[in-house]
Amino acid sequence: MIDLATTIAINALAIGVLFAVHEIGHYLAGLSIGIPRDRLRLGLLSIPPHVALVDGDGTPVSPSTFDRYLDHLTAHTTDVHQQYRFVAGGHVLEWLVVVAMTIVALGSGTDPFTTAASLLVYWSLVITGLYLIVDAVGTIARGYPHGDASGQWALAPLLTVAFYLGFFGTYLWLARGLGLL
Repeated sequence: MIDLATTIAINALAIGVLFAVHEIGHYLAGLSIGIPRDRLRLGLLSIPPHVALVDGDGTPVSPSTFDRYLDHLTAHTTDVHQQYRFVAGGHVLEWLVVVAMTIVALGSGTDPFTTAASLLVYWSLVITGLYLIVDAVGTIARGYPHGDASGQWALAPLLTVAFYLGFFGTYLWLARGLGLL
């Protein structure tokens, strides 16, 4: 039997992995749309974690300064599809990693993989669900996109609905396969 401290540590590790994978997804998506490496900065230890866009004098611009961030993004690309790829990149890589881990776990049938996959599916569902609520409230309060989902919505509303239905639908299907539902 695992003690409480170990349980907390394992869950914290799973959450940390999800945050890191998510932000790395934005970073890789930024590179894929042509943002130079020296104009992207991973803020994994920032609160909240984010990928900053670096301006000409080397100052990182956080997504929390929306207008400046948007100016820097549009300086790199005005293509809406590329902007969408950058904004959605975090959830795309997170989804890919969780799905791959779950496929490995279900294929192997071994407990360490199944437990890890279960934690990743569970925490990704919980964090993304809570994040969507915070994003919506922040967007309504501020009057402009507050996070990934509202940014995606601003670029392509119908695609965003399909994106998150697929995201959550896949996870619910995986959760059922892992015996979580």
